[in-house]
Amino acid sequence: MSRSKEAIRRDVRGRLSQLPPSARRAMEHDLIARLGTLPELQAVRFLAGFWPMGHEPDVTTWLEKNHRAGTTILLPRVRHFKRSRIPGAERVEFARFEGRAELLQNRWGIGEPTGPAVPLPATGILLVPALAVSRAGTRLGHGFGYYDEIMDNHPGLLPICAVFGAQLSEDLPVEQHDRPVRVIITPEEVIRTDLDA
Repeated sequence: MSRSKEAIRRDVRGRLSQLPPSARRAMEHDLIARLGTLPELQAVRFLAGFWPMGHEPDVTTWLEKNHRAGTTILLPRVRHFKRSRIPGAERVEFARFEGRAELLQNRWGIGEPTGPAVPLPATGILLVPALAVSRAGTRLGHGFGYYDEIMDNHPGLLPICAVFGAQLSEDLPVEQHDRPVRVIITPEEVIRTDLDA
C-alpha cells in the first residue's frame, strides 16, 4: 500500500464533501433500510453505537427508532482526548442514550450522553464509525484509535460498520493496533468479511 492513511483520509473526506445533499439523504435512507434487514439487528436488545459527525452517514433516526422500541442504546463519551493509549485506562466510556435532547456536544462537536457511565456487556453489537473500510474489514478511522481500543477490550461485541459506497476501498494500510470489522453495510449491500470462515 503506497498511500498513507492521512492521504486516504483527505481523499475520502473530499469525496464525501462533494455529495449533493439530496443524494446524501437518499443514500442515508437506503442505508437505514438495509440496517433494518440485518439478522443480527432484528431482535437486538443492546447496541453500542456512536452519534455521527459531519461526513458520517446520519443514522440518528435509526438509533432513535430502536431506542423507542426498547433497545438499550449506549453512546460513547470521550474521557481522554489523546491519540495514544493510556495503560490501564479506557479513553472512552459509554452511557445510555435517552434522547437527542439530552446530548451535549464535546470539543469536536459530537453529541455525547450525559448520564452515568455504563459498562459494555460481554456480547452485543458495536456500531463502529469509519472514514474508509475495505471489503476485508480493514477500517480507517480518524486516527485516534478509540474504536480499535474498544474492540480490543470487548472482543465479544460484533463490530459493524455502516458507510456510504464512496467510503469502500479496495485496499487500506494496516498497522498492528488496527482492528477489523466483521460486517459492513452500505446503501447497496451487506458485506460479511471472511473473519468468521
